[in-house]
Amino acid sequence: MTRTQIRRALIIFGVLLLSAIASFAQPRTQGRVLTGKVVDEKGEAVIGASILQKGTDNGTVTNLDGTFSLNVPPGTPLVISSIGYKEVEVTAAPGMTVTMMEDVSMLEETVFIGYGTMRKKDLTGSIAQVRAENVEKEAPRSMQDILRGGVAGLTISMATGVEGTADVQVRGKNTLTAGSSPLYVVDGVIYPGEMSNINPNDIESIDVLKDASSVAIYGAKAASGVIAITTKRGKNNDGRPTIGFNANVGIARAANRTPLLDGEGFIKMRQDYMYSLLKDSEIAAQPGIYDDPRSLSGVDPLTWYNYGQKEPATSLPGQDALVSRWLQRLAFSETEIGNYLSGVETDWDDYFFPNALQQDYTVSMSNKTANNSYYASVGYLDRQSYIANGGFRSIRGRINLESNVAKWLTVGVNSNFIARDDSRLQGDTDYRDRLSPWTTNLIDEPDNILARWPNGDSLIHNPWWDNKYTDRSDKRWEMAFN
Repeated sequence: MTRTQIRRALIIFGVLLLSAIASFAQPRTQGRVLTGKVVDEKGEAVIGASILQKGTDNGTVTNLDGTFSLNVPPGTPLVISSIGYKEVEVTAAPGMTVTMMEDVSMLEETVFIGYGTMRKKDLTGSIAQVRAENVEKEAPRSMQDILRGGVAGLTISMATGVEGTADVQVRGKNTLTAGSSPLYVVDGVIYPGEMSNINPNDIESIDVLKDASSVAIYGAKAASGVIAITTKRGKNNDGRPTIGFNANVGIARAANRTPLLDGEGFIKMRQDYMYSLLKDSEIAAQPGIYDDPRSLSGVDPLTWYNYGQKEPATSLPGQDALVSRWLQRLAFSETEIGNYLSGVETDWDDYFFPNALQQDYTVSMSNKTANNSYYASVGYLDRQSYIANGGFRSIRGRINLESNVAKWLTVGVNSNFIARDDSRLQGDTDYRDRLSPWTTNLIDEPDNILARWPNGDSLIHNPWWDNKYTDRSDKRWEMAFN
């Protein structure tokens, strides 16, 4: 809970009552009605501040805009006080603006925790806040990127997927069967959706509630902690709207991946495997059976060629036939043998792990006047996966509105919209690991059987066949209001 939230929680429930009492207690004083405003060091309105004519009981309190009116003559000494601020004594003047300084010693005393209070010093290790503006220059991809490294005791795994989301644990792994993820709350309302649907550029601050007091507010769902997200609001800019534009463009590459075997390495793997299936006596009876016949040592090539033949050959065939016999013993398919003899070798990772373009653009507009404030943004996100053909696109929009319809009533709405397209289907990593380098990628030739079965058999599927020739549609639209 932020310092401003603490202060407002202490006074918001009494502001209406104080206003009523002040209006009835205000005596008939000769003078004129003076108006003014009370703000804090950041220029934000101080709600419920007490304005009292010094030495009398003539006074009033500030409304939700921090403004007040009081029937006193100009030049009258006024005493202004509010919980959490140092008392100020000023001289009354038309249209005055009074700035109050925070009294940190008062805020250290008590804070609200759900349905009770607790000393501040007992909560310093249980509540942490991260302001998004401190990490905006780092171009966070998700809410988890904003929190990573900013809160002590918070465990966030590394994001490996294209969405950039990661597992978050506030209190560690505390169950064997159920989930340990914290409860997410956006602008005071429990949020059931995916965190990737929240534009990090819309986040003002994030509060992490780590102790058991969070259960008092949100119930058993908060047993693993609470992450409360506050989105941006309109700010006073002398009546002029603030327009922002944020663009992030980058290239993603797969890191620390297990490399595939090249052609020679693949043959060596097959040789080692085939030899592992033989007994020592079998190896002694057929020396060099899985060795390259072009580099035999101590073995007659014709004898080697006739291993296992029912009708032994009487003369040595040509080199291609000799090499083909060797590769057949290594369980090469006819397609692999033909590519080997032709010198055709494919590095499938050149197709599988391309340079992935990732784009993120956000346009926002906000403003705040005496009675109204708004924040609106729209963002376009296009992230290609570091695995070929994968990724997603989305359009994320947010509108936050607030309006003071009366001195005692403020209404507003927080809305979030997302249109997301997950129709892309990335390559199959299982097949990638089993492909032979002595094959070719003929994915653009659907009439060729090798386009679907590169190894020449029905065991190894082309990793991009389903993506290329399947009409897949996975689109979602979500809208939330609170």
